[in-house]
Amino acid sequence: MNWNMLGAIGEIVGAVGVIVTLLYLVREVRAASLEGKRSRYNELATGITGISRDWSLNDSLSDIIFRGLRDPANLEPYEIFRFYSSVFGAMKAWEASHHYYLERGVHDWGAEGLRATMASLMALPGMQHYWAGRRAWFSSEFQTEVEKVIALGAPRMDEAYTRGGPA
Repeated sequence: MNWNMLGAIGEIVGAVGVIVTLLYLVREVRAASLEGKRSRYNELATGITGISRDWSLNDSLSDIIFRGLRDPANLEPYEIFRFYSSVFGAMKAWEASHHYYLERGVHDWGAEGLRATMASLMALPGMQHYWAGRRAWFSSEFQTEVEKVIALGAPRMDEAYTRGGPA
């Protein structure tokens, strides 16, 4: 074997090493991307679950939320503040989910689930009243998304809580 042949073998081994390294890096980047999506979804789900828990475990807040969703005109000024503060948290979580979805930064199923939940809420008069007065607090892309959701309509979330259940 001469030096040229040894050099050629060395270059081939080096090229294989580079290819193996690149494949490893691709796998690691993909795994990190999936973990980022899981982490963002978990963060959003934790926030929404916390809001839902607050709504359900606090009797006075539950009452305010139910009345506010149906007709915020029936709320006292301090109740409107509590209602709007609670709705703001849910809307901000939805907005974050929407932007993550657009950037492919959250699993599609996670964004779709939150969108379906919020679509049901947006069918209620209180949510539409909130949106009419507060839409400027949100990004233009999200405003377009919410307007689409409202235009499409959705089953109202409160239908599940009637005495007879959904029709």
